Amino acid sequence: MLAVGGCSEYAVQVDSFDQLTGVWSDHAGRTVEFKGDGTFTGTGLDKAVVGVSCSGIAARQEGSVSLSGTYAEVTFDGVECDGMNLTFHGSPSSFVACFTQDMASANAGCSDEFSRDRGE
Repeated sequence: MLAVGGCSEYAVQVDSFDQLTGVWSDHAGRTVEFKGDGTFTGTGLDKAVVGVSCSGIAARQEGSVSLSGTYAEVTFDGVECDGMNLTFHGSPSSFVACFTQDMASANAGCSDEFSRDRGE
């Protein structure tokens, strides 16, 4: 599946939490740690990254993800944030994750891409 974007990124199929497990960060230093049980904890996430319709995001930066192929549905614990997803783009061995509430525009990529930290 081809996703149209500035660098013609491919949508990536993510079938297991093992593919996500670890610490991911964006260019501004915000992080998301995905755990093998489908939960996550974020640092520095705000409305600018996640979405303007997510009330209270700065105070509650943890939740769960439910994988669905080239995207995952995201639930933040204690936060009103309907329709939040993560999309996955790049190559299967090195892909990025992007928070979005607009799946149509997410296919064109996103400005706040999170990539896995490889410092293990």
